[in-house]
Amino acid sequence: MIKFFKLSLLTFALIALFISCSDSPTSVGENIIPDLDKINFAKYDSYAEDTPQKSFYYKQKLKLGSSAGTMLGKNSYAEYSIIYKFWIAFDDSLLTKIHTNQIVINWAKMNMKKTYSLGDKNANLDFSVHQVRKAWNEEGFDEDTLSTLPYDNADVSFSRTVTDSLVSFNLKPQVITDWLKVRKDTNLPKNYGLLLKPTHGTNRVIGFDAVFTDGNSKNIAITFEIQRLAGNKKDTFTVAPFWDVHTSVGKNPVSANHFFVQGSAGVRSVLSFDLSKIPRNIILNKAILDLTVDPSLTLDGTPASDSLTAQLFADSSSKKLTADSLYFAYLKRTNNVYSGDIAWMVQKWINGEANQGIKIMLPDEEYSASRIAFYNSKQTNKALRPRLTLIYTIK
Repeated sequence: MIKFFKLSLLTFALIALFISCSDSPTSVGENIIPDLDKINFAKYDSYAEDTPQKSFYYKQKLKLGSSAGTMLGKNSYAEYSIIYKFWIAFDDSLLTKIHTNQIVINWAKMNMKKTYSLGDKNANLDFSVHQVRKAWNEEGFDEDTLSTLPYDNADVSFSRTVTDSLVSFNLKPQVITDWLKVRKDTNLPKNYGLLLKPTHGTNRVIGFDAVFTDGNSKNIAITFEIQRLAGNKKDTFTVAPFWDVHTSVGKNPVSANHFFVQGSAGVRSVLSFDLSKIPRNIILNKAILDLTVDPSLTLDGTPASDSLTAQLFADSSSKKLTADSLYFAYLKRTNNVYSGDIAWMVQKWINGEANQGIKIMLPDEEYSASRIAFYNSKQTNKALRPRLTLIYTIK
C-alpha cells in the first residue's frame, strides 16, 4: 500500500510562525491553501507491496596484481598463495666475491607483518616456500596462472612461526647465494621469486599489506648475513620484494536461497526490482536498500568487510556497467543488515532508463577473503528478502 501525506512549504512556514507567536498553535490557514499547491509525500515498500525482484550471483575472474594486500592460507572454500619477487642491489665487486666464494651467506630470515586474519586464530596454519622457475608478471596474474607456473618441489623454508602480529621463517642460505651468483653466471637457475603455499591441514587465512615497488618496505622483508672469508667481516642486509601477487583457488558458493559476495575470488551479485507501479512524475527523496545477512553461511575477516558498493548495470547479462559507473552507492553493515541509499539510481529507472539492476560487490574484494551470504529473492520468509523502501514526492 502506497501511503500519502499532504504538506506544503507554506504550511511549514505558518506552523513555524504560530509556534513562535503562540503557546497553543492551531491549524488556521491550512484550509485556505489550494490542493494544487500542496506536496504529496508517498512511501513505497517492496516488502508490503510484494514487489517482484530478482537476485543472483556470478564470478568475475580477478587480476590481483594491483591489490593493496595479499592472502595466505586455506579454509572451507578457497586456498590462498602468495608469490614474491626480489632484487638484491649489490655492487659488482660484492657479486664477484660471492661468485668466487670469497663471501658466503650465513643465514637468511623472512619476516611478514600481519594486517588481516580470517578464521579461528587458534586453528592450524602452516605453509611451504618454493622457488619459482618461470618469469611472471603481476599485472597479468590471475587464478589460472599459478597452475601453469613451474616451481621446485623442495621447501626452502624452516623454523616457520605464526604469531598474532608476525609470520616469520628461515630461508635456506643457498637460495640467496643462487640469486646473487646468477648475476655473474647466467647459466645458473634464474631468480623468479618465492611461492608461499598453504599446507594440508591449514584452516585459516592471514593477510599482509602489498609491498612497495621501491623495495624499501619493512613490513615484508628478507634479512640475511654475509661473511667475508678474508678478515671474517660480517654484514647484515635487508631487502623487500618489489613484486607480489596472491591467488585464490577454490569452490564457488552454491545455494538456491542466497546470493553472495566474496573477496579475492570475484564473486559478485545482481539485484533488481520491478518498479513499474511507481508513478513517473515523482521526485525521489530516498531509496533505502536493505540486504539481510545469513550468519550461518558467512565468514568475515578482521578488519571486517563492513560495507558493500552498488553500481548500475547497463546490461546485466554481459555485466556491462552504465557510463556513470564510476559513481556508486555504499551500503553499510549494522548487525546483520547492509543498508544504503540508492536514490539516484532508482530515479534514473523512474525517469525511463532501462532497469537492468545493480551490481553488489565488496569494495575490499581484492584484499580480503570474506564470503558474505545474503538471503535472496526466493526466500520463503519474505521479511528476509532484499528490501527497497522509497520516499518520494508528487506535486
